[in-house]
Amino acid sequence: MATRRTRQVRAPDRTIIQHQRDLIASGMQFHWPGVGTRPNEDSRGIENGDMFLCYQSSVLQTFIHQPPFLQWIMTHHTEGDECLEEDCVKCFMKQLAMEYWGEDDPTDHPIAASNDPGSIATASFTSGRFNYGAQEDAVLFYNWLLDQLLGERP
Repeated sequence: MATRRTRQVRAPDRTIIQHQRDLIASGMQFHWPGVGTRPNEDSRGIENGDMFLCYQSSVLQTFIHQPPFLQWIMTHHTEGDECLEEDCVKCFMKQLAMEYWGEDDPTDHPIAASNDPGSIATASFTSGRFNYGAQEDAVLFYNWLLDQLLGERP
């Protein structure tokens, strides 16, 4: 009976981009920050209201359920440091995370659209990329939000 020989395949060297991503990831905190002390820290959701914001709510909830993102956004203009940017999306996201996970509302009820997505929705509508009351694409909103967070305003 012939024996089958297997050849060991060497893993390819890591690319420059993979090394850059490893460097970025090495500085990230992957544990949940101590944002709040709600008795029930389950997901609570964001109400869409009457503005057809489900595409935005899904993206916003995805961001605020990522520990590295929460760690990063909580460093945006800490106490005593004032943001100079008008309608700052980072400020909005920090406030949203604090309200979502915070202790102001100890329940697991959804956050009302009138309190939270209103400012981000307004910013997205005034950008000209999204229409008020229209059902839009979540991927387009995700890309727009990333541009805003990274300071690449179109």
